[in-house]
Amino acid sequence: MALLFLILLFLKINNIFEFHKNIFIKKYQKLENKELVEVNTECEDLPYDVILTQKGLELIDEIKDLEKEWNDIIVKDIEESDKLVELLKEAIHNAAPINLKHKKQQKFVF
Repeated sequence: MALLFLILLFLKINNIFEFHKNIFIKKYQKLENKELVEVNTECEDLPYDVILTQKGLELIDEIKDLEKEWNDIIVKDIEESDKLVELLKEAIHNAAPINLKHKKQQKFVF
């Protein structure tokens, strides 16, 4: 049913950029309302452009700091912790297709 809706919506919207814009602009607007991004709809080459604001950049920095703190905690007193972190990142990367396959089976219902 959802696929049929998307097909009908796509046929109604004859420009692929407009289709993409209609799907994602609401998500970007939520971030814009929180002052994390600026959405520019007056672009020459794109239907819109999304730019991180200073507040958004600060949030990214805060997330990176928290990630570093977390990594420091979980690898405390472990020899070759840098190698362990890299191996864990590879494992996460390898798990992504499994996660996507599961989400597809669940029809992306969370």
